[in-house]
Amino acid sequence: MTTAFKSTCRAVAAALALCASAAWGQTTYDYNGPVYGAGAIAPYTAAMNTSGWVRLNDSGLPANTGMDIRTLLTDWSLSDGVITFTPANSEIFHAYGYTNASSAIAGFSVSVMRPLRPHTSGQRIDSVHIFEGGDVNVRYNGFCSGVDPSTTLCGSLSGDDESAIFATYAYPGNLWRIRSTPVVTPTPTPTAVPTLGEWGLLLTGLLVAGVGAYRTSSRRR
Repeated sequence: MTTAFKSTCRAVAAALALCASAAWGQTTYDYNGPVYGAGAIAPYTAAMNTSGWVRLNDSGLPANTGMDIRTLLTDWSLSDGVITFTPANSEIFHAYGYTNASSAIAGFSVSVMRPLRPHTSGQRIDSVHIFEGGDVNVRYNGFCSGVDPSTTLCGSLSGDDESAIFATYAYPGNLWRIRSTPVVTPTPTPTAVPTLGEWGLLLTGLLVAGVGAYRTSSRRR
C-alpha cells in the first residue's frame, strides 16, 4: 500500500467520522398547534393553525437545567398558515428549553422572525411565537418600533391597521413531539439471470457435443 493511498484512506476516514459526529444528537421535533378560532384576523382564518418542525442538537446537555437553546437549533420549517419560516428567510430570536433528570429535552419554546437581520426601526416584520405551554402568538406585518443593537433584531413589534396580531390561548399542553423515523428494510431487487436464446442453446449444445466427440477420439488414438 503506497503512502499516497494510505493518506487518502485516512482523509476519507476522517471525513466520515466528522460527518457522523455532526449528525449525532440531531433530533427533530414536530409541532401541530391548536386552530386559531374566532381570534384569527385576516388574512388568517379560524381553521388555520401553526405547525411544522425544528431540529435540535440535543446531545451532551446538563440534567434538570433551563437554558437558552438558540444555538442548538440547526434547522426549522414553521408555518403560521400563511407564511413558512425557514433558515433561508427567518431568524430564531428566542428559544428556551429545559432538560429532565436524564438530560433529555423535556420542553421548549421557540420564536421566529422574518426577514433576515439586520432589522431597522419602522420595518415590517412577521413573527410567530410557539410557547412551551402550547399557545401561539402570531404577528403578521407588524411594525418594528425598536431594534436590539447587540443582535440587530427587532426587539419590539407594534400593530396598526395593516397588521394582524393575535394569539391562541387554548393551553393544550406541550405539543412538541419527537419525530419517529421508522426503519424501513428495502426489499431486495431480484437479479435477472441472463438466458440464452434458441440459437444460443443450439450452438452451445453443438459445442458441448463437439468437445465430447473430440475427447472420445483422443482416447482411441
